[in-house]
Amino acid sequence: EAIQAPLQAKLHFYGTKACLHVCGPNFNDRSCSRDEALGELAEAYGAVLRQFAGARLGGLRMLPVSGGIFAGPFADELPQLTCSALRMAFDALPDREQHIVSVARLDMCIFEEDEHARYAEAFAEETERARQFTASLGMGRTPTQPWQTGVGV
Repeated sequence: EAIQAPLQAKLHFYGTKACLHVCGPNFNDRSCSRDEALGELAEAYGAVLRQFAGARLGGLRMLPVSGGIFAGPFADELPQLTCSALRMAFDALPDREQHIVSVARLDMCIFEEDEHARYAEAFAEETERARQFTASLGMGRTPTQPWQTGVGV
């Protein structure tokens, strides 16, 4: 009920489990430029990051917004669009929310195993940036679970 249109997100708790719902754009039902698609993805990821920052959870695992059947003509470049949109969304957050998000663990969960390498390549620079930031905190490394084999952001 909280999500009334695409590009919105809402955190909901199912008992003790938190789930952040987001409605991304469907790039199949209309034509738009790459810049418009990037802007819409950044808006959707911004809604996700604001909800996440407000909840102050320790980590977030997410699928690429508008991936799969919703990617339309942007399917081949969705890994790079996703990375760029997440960076834009993070950069647009107020400093307080940036801080909350920057010290949390964010994982991008890739549905298709054969797409993992494309996302790893697209996120390589951001992953290294995150590694350097984490190292600068002098707090060690966030423990990972055995099931965590995805691309960390």
